[in-house]
Amino acid sequence: MQADATTTMSFAVDETTSETYALTGREMRAESKERLYPDLFGPLHKSSSETSVRGLMDLFDAVPAFGEYVASLLSRWAELLPEVLSYSAELTDLSVDFHTTTSEQLRKEIVNLFRAASDENFEDGMESDFVDDLLMLVRRYGDTAVCEISHLVVAEEVSQDAASEALRWLGDMEHASTLHYRRWLLEKALLECTSVIVRDGANVGLAFMNDPVSIPSLEKAIEEATLPLLRETMVQTLAQLKETEGCLTS
Repeated sequence: MQADATTTMSFAVDETTSETYALTGREMRAESKERLYPDLFGPLHKSSSETSVRGLMDLFDAVPAFGEYVASLLSRWAELLPEVLSYSAELTDLSVDFHTTTSEQLRKEIVNLFRAASDENFEDGMESDFVDDLLMLVRRYGDTAVCEISHLVVAEEVSQDAASEALRWLGDMEHASTLHYRRWLLEKALLECTSVIVRDGANVGLAFMNDPVSIPSLEKAIEEATLPLLRETMVQTLAQLKETEGCLTS
């Protein structure tokens, strides 16, 4: 990188004393600044290395004018600030309204999917339009969609068959960004739902997910299980997860 040019100004302070001042910085970038503030930077942009005391005095005389210019900019900004803040508040309100509207629409869409699937006969291992549409919403809206599903499933406000089918496929789907929330939903349904069909779907979903993190929840569910068949399937899932844990730690 080329070193900044140096401009030297010499002037007589009185008849017996003289001092030399050096200005650096690519001639103070005088070409661009002189066009903006000719009164302020003009005296620095000289072809001669000598300048008079009068030229230096002109420089200092220009400083108040520059200060007035800055003050006018600040004053103008102060006038515009309320409008800027008001516009920002309007944008925030629009964002909140959009998010609220989107959540409401998503909730209605999920409710309608479960309602349409209430009389559907699901076959093990076979996807359906209900599953395809539900998983599409999860991929599109992420945790927001899983949250809406959890409200309906855990509160047992939808068909137990549809809820069980949803839990199975939520455990089987590949979608890293919603893994934590989907696992939470499966564990919560396994521990809290009263329907054996829903809890079985949650257990199958955890088996598909195959995440050892769910071992404590499965152990608790097994301790509280009263139906032998459900308890047996959960024991099988627990053994599978512990085997996976052993493989990961070995």
